[in-house]
Amino acid sequence: MRPSPEVNAAARDSSWTDDLFLGDKLRIRQPARGYRFGLDALLLAAWASRNTPALDQGLRVLDLCAGTGVVGLAFALMRDDVDSLHAVEANPGMAKYLQHNLLQGGGRFSVCADVRDARVLAAAEADVIVMNPPYFESGSGRLSPDPYRAMARHQVLGNIDELLSAAVRCMHDTTVFCMAYPVDGIARVERVLAELQVHIHQHMDVASRPERVPWMRLLAIGRCFKTCTVHSPLVIHGHGASVSTLHVDAIVQGDPRMWAPQPACYDPSEA
Repeated sequence: MRPSPEVNAAARDSSWTDDLFLGDKLRIRQPARGYRFGLDALLLAAWASRNTPALDQGLRVLDLCAGTGVVGLAFALMRDDVDSLHAVEANPGMAKYLQHNLLQGGGRFSVCADVRDARVLAAAEADVIVMNPPYFESGSGRLSPDPYRAMARHQVLGNIDELLSAAVRCMHDTTVFCMAYPVDGIARVERVLAELQVHIHQHMDVASRPERVPWMRLLAIGRCFKTCTVHSPLVIHGHGASVSTLHVDAIVQGDPRMWAPQPACYDPSEA
């Protein structure tokens, strides 16, 4: 992940940067300081693409808690069957970056405001939903003094129950809903999903190193009941040239083999 070579000294001194990802195919404008998206966003986009079958008609994609829009935009770049992308972001400061970044869609991509507003989502039924929500409950941990970082990491504008309820309202019978969330908060997510009568079809944990406990879980969720497929953990920094490490590097560098749709039994560690 590196800044665009077109970013000159004046831009570097401003409040934002334009950065290139996925083999320089995706350009994202984001704050120069404070909240800047991480690897989890690109992993979530690749996970969603892996778990979304190709449709005869174009995919309608909904990106909730979109931030700068990187998850939805990366997903759209990874596929050639995205018809529209609707991104939702309640933070007005972040929404200005989102609006700029969505211009890459040539009019196919749009943005709206608060994910909890039923009027906003009334016509937002989607074939694919991606959500990388704030990970920490309001009042837990240290709240960053930077407002962008605070809203991106803490559930200032709505708790995870509200966010999951909003996502499920936008699902139809075959919608693929993919999200990322810390492992230590998954029990609450599972409880809420069960109350909403939707089911986890697949999950994969992500660890920073082989010897460390996984910190994040990627989920693929649907309305119909299926036995959950549990994939081998994905390790970001392995010992030597581990297969899982190469898998992560290939996603970041834009290797399309790393996000091609796979059958349900696919194990990323075998890529």
